[in-house]
Amino acid sequence: MKKYAILTTFTAGVLGIMTSSMAAFPAFAATTVGTPPPTNSNGWVQVSTAAQLEYIDQNQSQYLNSNIELLKNILLPKPASSSRKNWVRFGSSMTPFSGTLHGNGHEIRNVQITDTTHTDVGLIGQLTGTVNAVGVSATVNVTSDPNVFSAGALVGFLNGGTIADSYATGVVTGNGSANGGLVGREQGNITDCYANVAVSGNSSDNGGLVGYQRRGSIADSYATGAVSGRGIASIDGGLVGLQNSNLSGLRYGSIINSYASGAVTGRNAVNGGLVGWQNGRITDSFFDSQTTTQGVGAGSATGLTGEPTVAMQTKSTFSSAPGYTSPWNFHTTWNIDNSHQNRPSKEHNGGFPYLRGTHAAPTRTLSALAR
Repeated sequence: MKKYAILTTFTAGVLGIMTSSMAAFPAFAATTVGTPPPTNSNGWVQVSTAAQLEYIDQNQSQYLNSNIELLKNILLPKPASSSRKNWVRFGSSMTPFSGTLHGNGHEIRNVQITDTTHTDVGLIGQLTGTVNAVGVSATVNVTSDPNVFSAGALVGFLNGGTIADSYATGVVTGNGSANGGLVGREQGNITDCYANVAVSGNSSDNGGLVGYQRRGSIADSYATGAVSGRGIASIDGGLVGLQNSNLSGLRYGSIINSYASGAVTGRNAVNGGLVGWQNGRITDSFFDSQTTTQGVGAGSATGLTGEPTVAMQTKSTFSSAPGYTSPWNFHTTWNIDNSHQNRPSKEHNGGFPYLRGTHAAPTRTLSALAR
């Protein structure tokens, strides 16, 4: 099995298209010059403006173990504006974010990251805590030495933490390995999430949702963005690039009830519609064999099925096919809209399955989010 290797250089960017499953959002809170630090209410740091969010980013040491909640959608100004600096990854390998970011169903838009020196790059660099009910629209461009790796729109490295009911749109480009639409590399838990992010990498392990799944789990999640691997030994997948395990096989990544539909391309590479190279466990998961233009990929190639587009837009494919051990829950978790089969642009998420609760704003409690 290949070691976690880093190769060559990269320059690319493809505009990510927001899925039609995106809910309508109210007006975004803008930056106000001179805005004071965010207030703390009952143990929660409350953010309602871009200036408050930027204050947290620029004073990270005060907030890396805090419980932070969004009270409104946040629109960050362009970095060229006098009041805005380039977003700096929140948390790092030395000082990860160990608190909670609860979005209340809100979105952070226009996150612009250009990084030339750091590993683990995203809105959050390294996460050991919890992210829940938040959306991010980001452009992440890591143009540094190829030994600098791991980039995602939401999180660079999910290191034992949890991401739930969240999503990402935009573009992620990386010069090193482990580039993902939502998370660069993962050894935590991802549940009820999606990414519509154009992912490009000049090295190995590029995925529509996660670049490199070392261990941990992905459940009830999907990716629709295109994945492009440009490295000569690239491993690329519609959902996950490389799904790994340790040498004894006792700890492994798992994927359950998830799918991918974005195009996957690679240069002299190992490519897969769902996973580029599978070494972990996959259960009842799918990829669109037509839109991804790929097969099952390398590795054990079990627990995943490639289906044509029409089957991917049919509920029975996921909920009642014989032999499945975990039929998809279309009562409370998933939904599908193929009411306009002749006009897919009018369908929710283009007729593909989508998550019912991703944009919901569940009531947050410290006890619930700490689980």
